[in-house]
Amino acid sequence: MNVERPSWYNVEGPMETEKEAVQAMCETLEMVGQSGGPSEKDLATWLNLSGLQKDRTQLLLTQRGQLVKLTSLQKQNSVPMEDLVDIHWKLGVVAGSSEEGEAGRTFVQVNFICQAPGGSKRSAKLVEMSLEKFYDFLHQLEKCKASLEHNHLL
Repeated sequence: MNVERPSWYNVEGPMETEKEAVQAMCETLEMVGQSGGPSEKDLATWLNLSGLQKDRTQLLLTQRGQLVKLTSLQKQNSVPMEDLVDIHWKLGVVAGSSEEGEAGRTFVQVNFICQAPGGSKRSAKLVEMSLEKFYDFLHQLEKCKASLEHNHLL
C-alpha cells in the first residue's frame, strides 16, 4: 500500500528528543482536526502505520468532528495580532434624522489605537455603540483589569 505521508512523518526511527515527539504528536492532532484534511481512510492508515493501537485510532476518528470544531475555535480565540495601546471615546446625540425615533438618541464612538507587536506603526479602529453597550464594555474592561491585577500581570 503506497500512502502519501505528511511532511513531518518520520519512519527513520525514534524521535531524538521528547520535544520532537511532542511536536510530531501536535502536528498529527492538528492534521486530524483540519476540516479539509485527509480522508478518514487515509487518516486511519497513517495512524495505524505510526504504531497507534487500533482502538485509539478508532477513538480519534470518531472524535474527529469535535476536534475540527475545537481547532476552528482555537484559531478564532487566538492571541490578537495587535496590542491595544489606547482608547478614546466621544459621546454624541443625534440632533435630527429622517428616520422616526432617531433624533435625541445617544451614542458613543470608541476609537481603539492598536500597534503590531514590535512595530512602530499604529492604526485606529473606530466603533460606534449605544450608551448601554458602552457601559457593558467598560464593565468588562474593569473585570479584565481586576483579573490581570489579581494575577500580577499589571
